[in-house]
Amino acid sequence: MVQDACAKIEMRFMPVATGQVIRAPIVKGGRVLTAKVTTEILSGIIDKIHEEPFVLAARLLVDEECISRDVNWPQPLRYLSFEKRGVLVGAMEPGIYKVIDESLTKRLMVYKRDGIELSYNCIDIVPRYPGITRGMRLEKENGTYVPNYRYLRSDDHQPARYEGRSGVQLRRSTGKSLSST
Repeated sequence: MVQDACAKIEMRFMPVATGQVIRAPIVKGGRVLTAKVTTEILSGIIDKIHEEPFVLAARLLVDEECISRDVNWPQPLRYLSFEKRGVLVGAMEPGIYKVIDESLTKRLMVYKRDGIELSYNCIDIVPRYPGITRGMRLEKENGTYVPNYRYLRSDDHQPARYEGRSGVQLRRSTGKSLSST
């Protein structure tokens, strides 16, 4: 049964090149969202604050849990540079992966194979907004669970490494290991 909910909305403005916040985030809390009804939260015009291309990243939170998110990218995408992405993929536990990035990443996609089922795929990654995907059938390589993934304008496969259950271990493609809580 669908119910009304009290929600908080967060919006952040970030340049595509760096992913750093370039304007104070807009946060609107305590908004009641009526079930099966479109609710206007905010309206207005966004002035172009910088000459460089930027994205508007929005999240909808209910009880501090993100239930929806969206990233509005400048168009056309073919003119944007996605070099030097800092994508990190780590296993929180078998079958649950956390994806973070130091900058913005468009369309991170985990390769699907027969029998693989994902909670969602082809996601945009925003700094400080981790993406989590669940329910993955895992392939085992030398005792390590390895999903392969790609993102817009990436040229190589970047396997994630399962490091155990004592915390999330994130590994870059350079082999450098980072711990995260």
